[in-house]
Amino acid sequence: MQTMKLKWMGLMALALVLAACQDTPTTTQNTGQSTTLGQRGNAAAPTALPTRVVASSTNVAVDGALALARPLIAASFESTGNVAVIHVAPGQAVQKGEVLAELDGIALNEALALAQEQLALKQAEIDNSDTPASSAEISSAKAALASAQAAYDELKKGASPHDVEQARLSWNTAKNSLYSTQLNRDAVCGLAPGKSTMEDFQRALASNQECKHADIDTQAAELRVSNSNQQYQDAQLPPTEAALAQAYSSVAQARASLSTLQKGVSEDQNKVYDLQIQQAQIAVQRAERNLSKSKLLSPCTCVVQSVGLSLGGNTEGTITLLDTSQVKFQTTNLNERDVVNLKTGQAATIRLKAFEQTFAGKVGTILPMSSGTEGGVALYTAIIDVDAADVTLLPGMTGQAEIQLQ
Repeated sequence: MQTMKLKWMGLMALALVLAACQDTPTTTQNTGQSTTLGQRGNAAAPTALPTRVVASSTNVAVDGALALARPLIAASFESTGNVAVIHVAPGQAVQKGEVLAELDGIALNEALALAQEQLALKQAEIDNSDTPASSAEISSAKAALASAQAAYDELKKGASPHDVEQARLSWNTAKNSLYSTQLNRDAVCGLAPGKSTMEDFQRALASNQECKHADIDTQAAELRVSNSNQQYQDAQLPPTEAALAQAYSSVAQARASLSTLQKGVSEDQNKVYDLQIQQAQIAVQRAERNLSKSKLLSPCTCVVQSVGLSLGGNTEGTITLLDTSQVKFQTTNLNERDVVNLKTGQAATIRLKAFEQTFAGKVGTILPMSSGTEGGVALYTAIIDVDAADVTLLPGMTGQAEIQLQ
């Protein structure tokens, strides 16, 4: 009985504790919101979270290297000739207008003198043609025409029987002379007709100087026989078309010369003369220009990269020059996330591995075509103009550029 009473009293105490808990406000912190458990059916509206402020980066750092602002310059001669002097070597600094190489001026001067002489001769010829012909010149031209016409008429008729007979007699005379020369040679060389062999003749030539001379005379006599025989054969043939054409051409030229002397220079001929003078003048101008271009001058204040000319060689080679006065910084790892924030004119600070100091510059060009990818991210190239510096900046020097976006 006492035990039951104790159990009942314990249950009553537990009930009182639970009731007291329901009447006491309890606050629970959850993600920044305050909620009263006793007011579950009528809870207050949650408080909004503050906006997260993300500080944007104002600089972009990219790697790269210096590159030439101007491409390589290939200096070459504008005229032809042989290289006489080379004044520079690779690595040498040159000023604008400095002589790099020279051509052989002797040949160029001779070419100019020849062109001037041709112009003077042509002018003299034209001046002479403008002078009225004298009676003596006209008489001489008439005589030349008559002679050419007579030669053509004679050739057209062909050889006369008398000419054929004369050619035959000349051939017989040559044959007789050959026979006499052969007998003299055999006697000098000690040869017996019908007995001596070719070996005997060769031994005589090798040992007897007079035999050699006699054999040479015999060979000349044999040539005369051959020529006279050919003349005899030709005399019996009618004239060839080529010979007739050549003879008629001589007649036409003689007639034209006489007509020019009698009538003077025609308007068409004057046009021809004017054209010939122009051509001669152009030749002189070309020779003068070649002479004036005999010295190869540097087009810039540069450094010689290579010399492709050789002494005594032609002018086909070049001297390659680098203009190192202006260089640009060219990026190598500018990614697509940063390139969209770049604009021309943005200031940049450049640090090169070769120097302790920094160099100023500005974004000059942003190439629109991607230069490749890295880790799945597209890369682009920006070219930064580098301000003038008090040190020598060489293409290929590597470093980093920090570009100010704001």
